[in-house]
Amino acid sequence: MVLTYITIIIFSIGVARKIIQWLTGESGKKRREKITLRQKLKILGWILKNIFIEFLTFKRIFQKDVKTWITAIVFHVSLILIFIGHLRLFGLLSILNSFLAGIPLEIISMILGLLFTFSLLGFILRRIFLKNIRFLSIWIDYVVLSILFIKAVLGTSLRIFSYFFEINRKIEITLIPSLITIHAESISNVDLLYLHIFFAELFIMFIPFSNLLHIILSPISFFLYYLKDPRFNWWKNE
Repeated sequence: MVLTYITIIIFSIGVARKIIQWLTGESGKKRREKITLRQKLKILGWILKNIFIEFLTFKRIFQKDVKTWITAIVFHVSLILIFIGHLRLFGLLSILNSFLAGIPLEIISMILGLLFTFSLLGFILRRIFLKNIRFLSIWIDYVVLSILFIKAVLGTSLRIFSYFFEINRKIEITLIPSLITIHAESISNVDLLYLHIFFAELFIMFIPFSNLLHIILSPISFFLYYLKDPRFNWWKNE
């Protein structure tokens, strides 16, 4: 439970530090001409449209490398579905239970876990062996990816064991009293579950200090990327 508080504090400080760096960085040469409100709204709409298209299609990745694009699609789709599944463990989205009745969630969860784990392994190997990616990486990127990979392996192992062994054990783990409680069912190995949670908190704790922060703040980073472009630096017009 103490680790959860430490995780929240370190994560919040790291994210705040990164956002301050983004906002106080060099913004380029100021535009001198006036931009009307209509033009500002048009620029804003263009930025939001590009963010939406990027999230749906990963267009920039596809233009560079189709293999990486496929890996990215598998990684992000499985990540989103796994994240939604985890919300049910915290008592959220329980309304989905009626819609999911009769669906073999154990098999689907196991497949998603395997897809996520292998796509993540592909990204790790890509970062290690591709010189241009390795050049942009810092040591903590590898630490964070390794923590995430261990977490993924542990989580997938829990699902695999739960599928092959008939286990009906239920457990509740309180991370923050009256706020965050995990309601887990069909747990095959409690020790693996605690390790899974431990590495999840380590991942959250360290990610703001790595280049992988875009996993969480990609909408903000993408938006600020365009706002800091000299062509659209309209909030500093003279």
